[in-house]
Amino acid sequence: MKERFDRFTSSITTVYQNLQKMKMEEMKQYGLRSGHVDCLHILIEHPEGLTAKDIAQLSDLDKAAVSRYMNQMEEMAFAYVDESDEKIYRRKWFLSDKGMQAAQQMDAKIADAVSTIGLSLTEEERTAFYEMLNKVNTFMVNYLEEKR
Repeated sequence: MKERFDRFTSSITTVYQNLQKMKMEEMKQYGLRSGHVDCLHILIEHPEGLTAKDIAQLSDLDKAAVSRYMNQMEEMAFAYVDESDEKIYRRKWFLSDKGMQAAQQMDAKIADAVSTIGLSLTEEERTAFYEMLNKVNTFMVNYLEEKR
């Protein structure tokens, strides 16, 4: 049982670390960090803009991190906030032209990486992998909720 747990956690950790490295490498050219990737990716999919709360929910980042990332991106002209709403928490964030260009380049590199890495799997293996990963995640979430 312990060997199975060690193998699982080691594999998941290694995959996560490699994803972080990929994000960091891509963001280096813009002077941004890996956490900005999620914000860029989500905002390019929502040209109508999103509040910081919406970005946090869609990215699984905490609101404080989203606020930090968005403020940094605003300072570097990758994003801007619509300040017309009097309620700060309802103000929406948008990508600037510079942010849109960075997000498009980043998404293209993500698509290339996923495609290249995916070549090692058949369609059946890929489908089974994602089904199993979702199943493990669902059981883990349920387990943690039951233990509360």
